[in-house]
Amino acid sequence: RREGFLHALPISVAIGSYGLSFGILAKHVGFSAVQTSVMSVMVFSSSIQMMMLGLKLRGSGVSIIITAMLINLRNLLYGAALSKAKNQRVAGAGS
Repeated sequence: RREGFLHALPISVAIGSYGLSFGILAKHVGFSAVQTSVMSVMVFSSSIQMMMLGLKLRGSGVSIIITAMLINLRNLLYGAALSKAKNQRVAGAGS
């Protein structure tokens, strides 16, 4: 258990510093603590979380949704590339 804790410590510092900066910015933009917590639970992508803060300042609700969808399109491309690589590995393992 101690060894796992020590291995996770560096990434925990990075995640903690991101969470702190996001919390400070969200409060500055006008989100409540509850809204910030819900967004952290519901929105997995940190780039979308930060983008939502910037667009909230401009008061553009529809553009938040459209921009979030466009940013998440990259995951579709990642999935397609990984699926192709996985299928090639599986096919090569059978020969």
